This record gives sequence, structure tokens and C-alpha cells, in this order.
Amino acid sequence: FIDMQKAVKRTAVAIKNNEKITVIGDYDVDGVSSSALIKIFFNSIGYDVEIIIPNRFQDGYGLSVGIIEKIQSNLVITVDNGIMALEAAEILTDNGADLIIIDHHTIGQKLPNAIAIVHPTLTNPKLQVEEICAATVVWYFVAALKNELGISFDTKQLLHLVAIATIADVMPLVCINRTLVKAGLAQLNSSNMPFAKALRDISKTKITSEDIAFRIAPRLNSAGRMSDGFIALEFLSAKTIKEATAKLEQLNALNEDRKKIEFDTYEQAKFQVSQEDKIIVVCGENWHEGVLGIVASRLVSAYKKPAIVLSEHNGVAKGSARSIGNVNIFELLNGSKEFLKGFGGHKAAAGLNLESSKLQDFKTKINSLADSINATDFESNSSHLGEFDLCDIDLELCDLLDNFEPYGQHNEKPKFVAIDKTIEKLEIVGKDQNVAKITISHSNQKINAVFFGQECNIKVGDSVNFIYNVTKNSWGGQAKVELTVQRFL
Repeated sequence: FIDMQKAVKRTAVAIKNNEKITVIGDYDVDGVSSSALIKIFFNSIGYDVEIIIPNRFQDGYGLSVGIIEKIQSNLVITVDNGIMALEAAEILTDNGADLIIIDHHTIGQKLPNAIAIVHPTLTNPKLQVEEICAATVVWYFVAALKNELGISFDTKQLLHLVAIATIADVMPLVCINRTLVKAGLAQLNSSNMPFAKALRDISKTKITSEDIAFRIAPRLNSAGRMSDGFIALEFLSAKTIKEATAKLEQLNALNEDRKKIEFDTYEQAKFQVSQEDKIIVVCGENWHEGVLGIVASRLVSAYKKPAIVLSEHNGVAKGSARSIGNVNIFELLNGSKEFLKGFGGHKAAAGLNLESSKLQDFKTKINSLADSINATDFESNSSHLGEFDLCDIDLELCDLLDNFEPYGQHNEKPKFVAIDKTIEKLEIVGKDQNVAKITISHSNQKINAVFFGQECNIKVGDSVNFIYNVTKNSWGGQAKVELTVQRFL
């Protein structure tokens, strides 16, 4: 990182001179994990820093003009935001403050005015830095800062935060990401930090990358989506198990609220989808901003094309975009920026806002740009490895697959295909009736399976084909093999 030394030297001077330092985070998992990394490190050296997690509903995203009114510091550090904050950076500089930007989002045509920008693409040209999340960049910053200060601090104890952020932000689990996440998972399963203990208490079994993706990350994200991201920061940086447990209960409640609102919004959004469009663009009046990204992801999964979901209020439409395959949603937004008030993100996910009066023109423009994209780029980077006989699916196979953990983006858990299997038993469970517990049979062999989703149009006696993962269910202390159905064919 070209500006890393500038960043740590200025921070070290601020610590030496006892200057007030303000850190501006973000309300998603990467943002709160990055902020927690900073907070835990500074707590360890006995130095107070002010951490601001912008409220999605009151402040908007990241370092904004509105947030500056809350800042009275000589040194401001942004984590997981700032790279597109041109106006706010100018105002902050004019106010006499020094700005350090630590971010990983796609860089625009112009860089903000800052004394240091620590970013994965701004590195020594001889080095190749793959796609990493903000928490990873912050972790390197903490390591460099402790060296600059000449103190002893084991940065490995923070790798569980890096692992959570990397998986939640859907970074490719290859090269350095894979190494850090593997070490972070080991840390998460052994750390004495209160938040890690609280997660292990409810997990009861070894925490895996899938647990982070489908159980932990949604709960952390629910704080920023439904209330205030600072709740998630308080959980990750809790000093006692009592405090961590209380915050986790709060996150669980927020996540349940999120599920209900998400379901209702998704059902409304489906009616606006045009099969002819290559890019789905839907908009609803006063849709809850906190669930727009999740609804966009569900539309991508259901219709196999990028989706943009917007909420309209007082003449402004604001929302989230999610992509598929090799379609770069950031570039599509950049090509349509004449209709946008603002946007930011990366190739797989982005945020945007525009005047409602320009919505139709924007929809037309972005779909016209998509016409020039190769059809193969819209294909999901997902495939199956073949078919297994049910009698060959056992705990030994589960153990073999576990050797290739952690699974995630670019290192997906192996998928297999099942052909002509019979639905022997079927039970729909869950608060929202969205979990199907199934017994599958074929040639006198039986195995249990589970399917998560509303679209489960099967019945007992059906002969079905489906894509699945092999999982180990350790509920009740006894390990059993189970299939997780990804989709029916």
C-alpha cells in the first residue's frame, strides 16, 4: 500500500500529541468489523478514539457532508468508505482536519483530497493484490501502526473479524483471503473475546464459513438495516460475555424483523419484474431501505440476472444493486451516471440514488448498455460435480469435504446433482413456513434433506431432480449426514 507509511506516521503523531481521532465506519458487516478492529486495538493501548457509524436512515452512507457537522477532530480516518467522498473531503480539509481514507471500493475518476489513501489498487506496481475487503486493509494498517509505535500486539487475535468481513462481503476465497479466513475461523472457534464466546454458545458446534455467511453476517447486518449499525459494533467490541450476549439477543430480534419486511418487499417487487429486461429495475414507495440489498439478491437468484431495487420517497429513489456472473454492475452504473445523483460500490454490488423523474430513462439506459454484454457473462459461476449414489453419501465424505474449507466466493462448496429421487416425506416448518424438511429415497436408500425458500412446489410421491450440498448435521450432539438442496431442476 503506497500511502500506508504516511497513514501510520500521521496516526502515530496524533497519538503522541494526544490529538482527538475520529473514525468513520459503515453500517454493513465489513464496515463494523473494520471499526471494531480499530476500537479493539486502540483500547489495548489505552487510547480513546471516537467511532461514528453513520445511521443509514439519518446520515446516509460513509463520510458525508452531514456527518462532518459531528466531527471536531484534527485527524479523521474512514474505514470501508471515503473513496468517493469528494465533496466531504474538501470541506473537511478546509476545516483544517487531516483525512486518512482506508477503503476497498472501486475508485472513481478523481481521488478525494486526503493526506493518505490506503487502498488495494493503490499499491506497488510490482505487487499483485487481489480483491480484499476493507477489514483486511484495516488489519494491515493496525499491523503497520503497532510497528510504527514500537509496541507488542498480536494482530492474529483480530483475524476472526477479518474472516467475518471477508465472507460477508463476498470476497474471493483464494490466495491471501483464503489464508486469512482459514486462520480467522480457527481464531473464532478458540478466541476468548466475548463476542466469539457468545457466538459459540449459540452455535454449539464448530463455526464454519457457512455459519458466517448464513447465520452470523445476516444478524450483524440487521443492525444497520433495521436500526443502527452501532449495535453490531458494540457486540463485536463487547468487553464482557454478559454485554455480548445482550447485544446478540438484540441482533437476533432485529434479524427476525428484517425477515418479515424482506418477505413482504420481495413479494411486491416480483410483480414489477419484466422478463424482457436484462437488468431488473424495480421501485416501490417507501420500501424499507434496510432490506433493498437482500431483495435485490433474491431477485438475482430467482431470475438469473442483475437486479436494482429502489425505494422512492419525496421525489428521490434510493437503493441497492446486485449482479451475477461476470456482469460488472459498477461499470453499468458508471455508464448511466447522467441520470444518477450518486453511486458507489464494486463490480458485484453497489448503492445508488436518483431523482424519481429520471427512473424510466435510467432503466432504459442501463438495459441498453447491457445489450452489449456477452450472454455468457450473465451465467452464474456455479456448477455441479456430478451424481452420487445415496449409499455413498456418508460422514466420511463430509470429513473429506471439510478438508477444503473455508468455502465461499471462488471456492464454493462442492455441489452435486440428484436425478429421479422420490419425495418420501415432506414437512414445511419455520416461523414463515419457508423451510422444507424432506426425506429422499431411491433404490431402497433413504437420506434426509432440507430446502430453504418460499418456492418449494413439491409434494410427497414426486420424482425430482435437484442440486445439493452435503452437510453434517450435529444437532443434539449426534452427527448425521444431510443434503442441503440449492434448487430443484
